[in-house]
Amino acid sequence: MIGKSDVRVLPQTDWNKLSARPGPQAEVWTFDGELLNAVTFYTGIPSGKPLLKEKDKKNRPLPKFAKDMLLPDLPGFLDRTYRVTKDVSTFDIESVAPGLFAGRKGVTFKYAYVGSDDVRRKGEASAAVIDGKLYMVTYEAPLIFFYDNSLAPYRQLVGSLTMGKAK
Repeated sequence: MIGKSDVRVLPQTDWNKLSARPGPQAEVWTFDGELLNAVTFYTGIPSGKPLLKEKDKKNRPLPKFAKDMLLPDLPGFLDRTYRVTKDVSTFDIESVAPGLFAGRKGVTFKYAYVGSDDVRRKGEASAAVIDGKLYMVTYEAPLIFFYDNSLAPYRQLVGSLTMGKAK
């Protein structure tokens, strides 16, 4: 079970869950450390709330999720969030396609960005709006070595996502 949600995942490899949570409905898993490969689960973000904890609401407010967002709007929502939280100057959405999130209609997208550390990172995400709430999982790693090295285990995680009460 991810956080306090009814999202479940069946990993086939050993991931490390970080104790620090980037938001009330978010948690991060990694193999080698958050800066080298990170899978972030966002589970049930309600309308009117940001993906991550707000650090400076007055001067650097985060964009808020809206339950009427369309699936193609979700990559841009992540882009706008990262521009504030990670000081990203370059965020390129490389592809957007229909997809599934825990068996429900969603969107998958690939992206790349450069943060304040000047490291080029590549990412992949799956997301859906379910019952007016946002569910998303992202995978990010430096383009050199780490991205390709952990991509298959990430995709296995996404393929194993389920929602609902345990039986």
